[in-house]
Amino acid sequence: MSQRTRLIVIVAVFLAAGLFVWLGEVDQKVGLDSIAEIWADLVWDVDRSALQLTRVSGEEETRVGDELAA
Repeated sequence: MSQRTRLIVIVAVFLAAGLFVWLGEVDQKVGLDSIAEIWADLVWDVDRSALQLTRVSGEEETRVGDELAA
């Protein structure tokens, strides 16, 4: 596929996407719900990442717990 053909395909995709947006219905509801949702997703992602980075085995967790109890 030549560069010219690729460019034509990309421009056609952008035009089709623009047409779909232009013809679609607009949701007139405005609020802070979307910001709260984005914030909740961000916090969840950061929390999951931290949990993955600090994962320890069951034996290690038990050993640390026993040391703390002693």
